[in-house]
Amino acid sequence: MIVFPITLVLTLMKIEFLKNEQILGKIKWMVANKRLFNKPLRIAVAYWGKQSLTKTGLIKRIISNPDRIQIICDLTSGSCNPNPIDRLRKFKVETRTRDDMHAKVWMCGDHVILGSANVSSNGLGFDDAKSLMKNHEAAIYINDKSFAKEVHEWFDELRRSSKLVNAEHVRWAKENWETRVKNKALFRGVSSSVTLLSRLRDKGVDNEFKNVRVLAWEESGDDRSKEVQKLLGDRSEALEYYTEAEWNNENNRDLYDCAHKKWKFVKDQIFLDFVRDPQSKEIRYTGIVRIVSPNNHYIKKGNRYVIMLHKESSCNGYILTKPESKELIMLIERHIETQGVKNIDSKVGNLLEMSITEFVRS
Repeated sequence: MIVFPITLVLTLMKIEFLKNEQILGKIKWMVANKRLFNKPLRIAVAYWGKQSLTKTGLIKRIISNPDRIQIICDLTSGSCNPNPIDRLRKFKVETRTRDDMHAKVWMCGDHVILGSANVSSNGLGFDDAKSLMKNHEAAIYINDKSFAKEVHEWFDELRRSSKLVNAEHVRWAKENWETRVKNKALFRGVSSSVTLLSRLRDKGVDNEFKNVRVLAWEESGDDRSKEVQKLLGDRSEALEYYTEAEWNNENNRDLYDCAHKKWKFVKDQIFLDFVRDPQSKEIRYTGIVRIVSPNNHYIKKGNRYVIMLHKESSCNGYILTKPESKELIMLIERHIETQGVKNIDSKVGNLLEMSITEFVRS
């Protein structure tokens, strides 16, 4: 039996183990490699630090080719410095945020770096020599076509479930970042002047949120028909409902389909959407949607009735933060427990549909 040294095996597999400063070195190589400039540079890293764009070499690539860079972070966590994220947004780099996204992944073409380090001084140690690797970090570099394909598919799924960073996200994050810096501690609270629930609890806001409802429903597990799946790809038909700008933002186009048309709705109505798993009974927050179909107008596709939706990044300009979404889930669970199953709207299948102001204050 022939036994290959581990270094030879790793070389054949195009795998490298990276530690501490080697991680930053490999990232800089990937970012600056001109042979990879025609490939999208895709980064899913939760937290970013002050000098992240310059010390990684990203700023040079951004200036030369911003259209081929996609970044996902967790801006609303309170642990991500909003200043480099704001710069990315102003450079027109596709920058997204997703709650609970804790990955540290860099990829370009068939090249992938998977590790533990955020793009920060503690993670990559680039702020100064003294801060070098305050955390003991490790990563793996892999250059393999089939492996990279799986990672890109994972990134695509993550991208679909994330939100484009907008000015309101940045404003909220900056307020919380300043609080975190002042306190010299991790801050995951909410800003009373910007967030949704705090605004809803103010007096005299009923008219401001009259078009906003909270919706909780139970998954049926039914697959969408092929006709329904194709609907969002039919530009000529969908433009009857979407504006040109909404249509062009393909990641924000969505639909709701059902086997009946009992549900009454109004165009431009906004819903905070929550879904309950029928088995575990666990409720999860799926986001903010706005109805773009005309009042009570369903599109019939096969055996389905379809409503066209647009995913929103905020609710009338206010962000629903992670702590607030958890609070709403607890309120929904309490509501269902109190009302009982007999009062659930079986005709529509909704566990709860109520004005958000009425629900928060009930």
